[in-house]
Amino acid sequence: MVEIICKKCAKKFEVQNYRKKSAKFCSIKCKLRSYKKGKDSILWKSKSHVKLICNQCKKKYNERLLRKKRSKFCSKKCYHKWMSENLIGEKRYNWKGGNKRRNEGYYNSKYRKWRMSVFLRDNFTCQFCYKRGCYLEAHHIKEWCDFPELRFILGNGITLCKGCHNLTKKGRKKVG
Repeated sequence: MVEIICKKCAKKFEVQNYRKKSAKFCSIKCKLRSYKKGKDSILWKSKSHVKLICNQCKKKYNERLLRKKRSKFCSKKCYHKWMSENLIGEKRYNWKGGNKRRNEGYYNSKYRKWRMSVFLRDNFTCQFCYKRGCYLEAHHIKEWCDFPELRFILGNGITLCKGCHNLTKKGRKKVG
């Protein structure tokens, strides 16, 4: 038996003669703790790491030589922050000009008022199957995209339940 000093906690421990060159830690716990954080690690080899600059925070960080070409950020936090700032809207590679419905007022207060007016006029009842107390949708009789001047006209709306509204989308039922 040979006595060796642990590289992590500096405790003395005994190993068999054949392990005197390979044994570095007194326990698995010490071995796992030694793997943490770059230069603080006992297993750190300066030739296998390189210093890089983070694209987001511009701080220097250490990265393995193998990951040098792929690594551009010091942490996931920096990566996600960069993504949220640089890959939105027109900067996004697959940008197609934005959500036209949102730009034209499909989700604004004017639309919500029109929708509620249609529900009140129809007494919160589906006009095809006469169901009440289910999920209702306000349907444009003349389509939203083809008749922009009729979008918020009360006479161009009808209350439908989800099932009946789906039938109108497939062209099975015509309204008006």
